[in-house]
Amino acid sequence: MDFEMPSTSVGDAVEEVKMISQSCDFDEFLESVRNRDYLEVIYLADKEATEAERLKYRSKTRRLLPPEACVGYADALKGFIRFMRYGVKSPLMEDTLHEGLQAFREAALENYMENAEVLEGSEG
Repeated sequence: MDFEMPSTSVGDAVEEVKMISQSCDFDEFLESVRNRDYLEVIYLADKEATEAERLKYRSKTRRLLPPEACVGYADALKGFIRFMRYGVKSPLMEDTLHEGLQAFREAALENYMENAEVLEGSEG
């Protein structure tokens, strides 16, 4: 039995993940996930925050923005994820931002519930 390992390099194994907001703009991220359901929004925010954090560790030739540019973005996304999960306003969150995010959260939950009802109806 001859078994050959396929030839790969380290670069082949690294899959470049594209961020939703290449410029680390929280408003841009929110707009892009506006019509998604609740769980998908949290999932995408988690992926986006992870990629923003990883920018600190990428080589200078592989990143477009300096790592400091996305630190605040990653923190904003983490706060957003907490708010989406638990619905609790952070003491640091401005009231106008809270109102906007509350409406966003409610719309995402509504999308989620509508999708669940459609799935439930199709099973019966």
